[in-house]
Amino acid sequence: MGSGGALPADEELVARFSGRLDYSVGQFVGRPHADQWVWDEHLDAILGHPGLKPSVSLRSLLQQVADDDRELAADAFQAAVEHGDQVMVSCRLHAAGGGVRSVLITAEVSDDQPDGQPMCALLRKNHVAATTGPWLVGQVLDLTSLRLSASRAAANHAVNQSAEHRAAIEQAKGIIMVTHRVDADCAFELLRRHSQNTNTKVHDLADHLVGHVTTLHLETARAQVDALLQQPYEHEPSQPTRPRVDPAPV
Repeated sequence: MGSGGALPADEELVARFSGRLDYSVGQFVGRPHADQWVWDEHLDAILGHPGLKPSVSLRSLLQQVADDDRELAADAFQAAVEHGDQVMVSCRLHAAGGGVRSVLITAEVSDDQPDGQPMCALLRKNHVAATTGPWLVGQVLDLTSLRLSASRAAANHAVNQSAEHRAAIEQAKGIIMVTHRVDADCAFELLRRHSQNTNTKVHDLADHLVGHVTTLHLETARAQVDALLQQPYEHEPSQPTRPRVDPAPV
């Protein structure tokens, strides 16, 4: 289960905000068969405390993963070590002070030693480069702030949409109250009942009624409203434009 833990939403966040991730990406490198691993200062910053040096075991690394996510992360690493699968797993990491970071971990097996002076120096310092076997090279992308931003944006959109829906429902109730001479509760009950009968959302049916209010006539308004409420709400599909065919010359 090398990549089964990754959430599509995480991949979308990475694609959408890739320009804002430079400061939130930490690297780790290991020799799986020797079970020796190191990580860089960026991952230290994500965790909020110094890394476990000089080198650590995979079990020590996995201790940084939240309890509920640890088995999923362990399975992903095991699949990478045993079968060469790519690691791509969403999980939470314990940070300093009791905090939790929401991250996406990616890694892949490589026969070549990782490039980059800081990481190479770290590998030599901790004697990981002296061991044998393939490498597992990975990154930890801290998506905590991006998820919060996306959640706020989604919440704001939901609030705005809800306000629009309420406005349409209130207008539709007003129309029914006038045409049927009932109070607000009865008007909403009538709207709700027709919503169920036509398998239409209440706010869609309300939009449908409000959109046709200018077509109502004083003498027949009630019958017109009843007819509109009994019609299932459907978005009218745009009609394709037929190509013009000029008559053949005589």
